[in-house]
Amino acid sequence: GITNWSASKDPSGGTPARQNSLYALLAYPALNISRVDATSDTFAFVRLNRSIDISRLSPLQIHITSRTVKAIQPLDETKFYVFVDYPFSVDSSYKIQIDTLWTCSGESFTSLSYEFCIGVQHHKTAPIINEILFKPASGVSEFVEIYNPTNQCVYIEKWLIATLYFDTTKIKYSSVISGLPYSMHPDEYLVICTDSNSIKNYYPDVPSGVFLQLKSMPYLTNDSGTVALLTDSSSIHEKAIYRDRMHYKLLVSTYGVSLERVSPYLPALDTNNWHSASSLTGYATPGYKNSQYLINQESEGWLSLSSQLISPDNDGFQDNLIINIILEEPGYTATLIVYTPAGLPVRTIAENILLGTENHIIWDGTDDSRKPLPLGNYILYASLFHPSGKTKKTYKPISVIYPMK
Repeated sequence: GITNWSASKDPSGGTPARQNSLYALLAYPALNISRVDATSDTFAFVRLNRSIDISRLSPLQIHITSRTVKAIQPLDETKFYVFVDYPFSVDSSYKIQIDTLWTCSGESFTSLSYEFCIGVQHHKTAPIINEILFKPASGVSEFVEIYNPTNQCVYIEKWLIATLYFDTTKIKYSSVISGLPYSMHPDEYLVICTDSNSIKNYYPDVPSGVFLQLKSMPYLTNDSGTVALLTDSSSIHEKAIYRDRMHYKLLVSTYGVSLERVSPYLPALDTNNWHSASSLTGYATPGYKNSQYLINQESEGWLSLSSQLISPDNDGFQDNLIINIILEEPGYTATLIVYTPAGLPVRTIAENILLGTENHIIWDGTDDSRKPLPLGNYILYASLFHPSGKTKKTYKPISVIYPMK
């Protein structure tokens, strides 16, 4: 490949009949298939981790489960299309096997294989916007992380990342995420940015292979904005509002601190569903599970809690609590108040809010002045009223805890 050539460093300007001045025995990684992307069509798109000798690539060397390979079309030395006899089936998995590939230096690698799934086009609930770094530290790229929380592959070729004008659906700026075939696997995270190296250097726990690096992407203003994920037809798939004031109140600085989505199953537009990333993860988790990720427990009765413990210190452990209210009919209004054991109200979480039949309310463990509650035991009181005259009331114990210093 072209990267194997450079100008001579010999004082005479060249080394005819002598060992090259730049000669080096490089330790290249083994050749392998890095990913295969396909949808319900008659082709798969193969990416390799190293350049190969395309002239020696043949359809006869490539085999795919229950399909016959009819042709190949190289895109460059690391990517090529494989065409098969009839379309792939959604919700099925396939295996590609390549008998032999040769690198540009003449090395041969045999029996390369990769299992792949078929991406669903225009999935209703995936991917989601999962993390936003809009106020990066100096020299670090902004990023938007997307996540596939479903058990299906999701096809995102020609999808876009965009910013919107405030309180509208009008697109301000947008950039294509991937102009080539790309499927997000179940439980896969992708970090959209313009400089992946700056992120990897600043947040050292970032896994490999999670970046989609763009030449340019919409600028994220430092104070507030709206990020949107658009389909290949430029319709809005999901949008999320971010505000600097949504960060944890006791942070000295919010530079380099991302906002993480607390639950992938609650709305992106619910500002209570976002929280500053934990200090224990370096204030961001690009490419892996959010430090503030919270799982709902199964509801027992009409009100349940994700936990009876909350630890509002932004360390990534129980920083938030989800209050689940499941009702048999709409129309109820709710008031939720946290009391001390002596009966002193310290936080009104909700006051006469209109509920639906399935409700999930996030509380961050702060009092009415937005300061974290002191260590101790508390009581959550919930009171519901329906226009028909029906009422519901319950009490739930809650403990505020902090790790020992």
